[in-house]
Amino acid sequence: MGYGTHNLSKHPLFIVWTGIIRRCYAPLSNNYKRYGAKGVRMCDLWRYNFQEFYDWAISNGWKKGLQIDKDIKPIKLGIPPLLYSPEMCSIVTPKENSNNRSSSRYIEYKGEIKTLTEWAASIGINAATFFSRVKNHGIEKALSMPYQRSFGKPIICVSTKEEFSSINEAARVKNIDAPCIARVLKGEREHTHGL
Repeated sequence: MGYGTHNLSKHPLFIVWTGIIRRCYAPLSNNYKRYGAKGVRMCDLWRYNFQEFYDWAISNGWKKGLQIDKDIKPIKLGIPPLLYSPEMCSIVTPKENSNNRSSSRYIEYKGEIKTLTEWAASIGINAATFFSRVKNHGIEKALSMPYQRSFGKPIICVSTKEEFSSINEAARVKNIDAPCIARVLKGEREHTHGL
């Protein structure tokens, strides 16, 4: 039973299935460079039988809004995530999927392994800020550095006496980069653009 004998060709999983096949086997596909060209394949059971793929997904809790991930299980097993198959795939939320791509950077710290995004979320800062800290200071210092917020204290423009409730608000209104304001709050600069 291949492409058309299952009466499910309008089901959202059929679109997912054909998308996986396209990025694994069609060199003209936009995503082929990141999948097929790197050796990512779909097991024959699924590739030639949509009903098998569909049955696996439904029995493993797939519903609209969830995604099929091929990376989480292999990465935990220490093998390259190169196969879409019942043994290697998981049903995940979009957030879980983006945290666990084969390109995700995993960091081990004190016996715990998380992606950069997961470490950032665990200390309550955005991923870009955390990535910059890891790059500049290493994981241990990045996890221990305080996050610079205004903590309820207003940011005041000394020249106009305007008050702002956050670094982001001051940066937006004054058209200044937020990191410049953060350096003032850290004491690394006396002022920036009157703030």
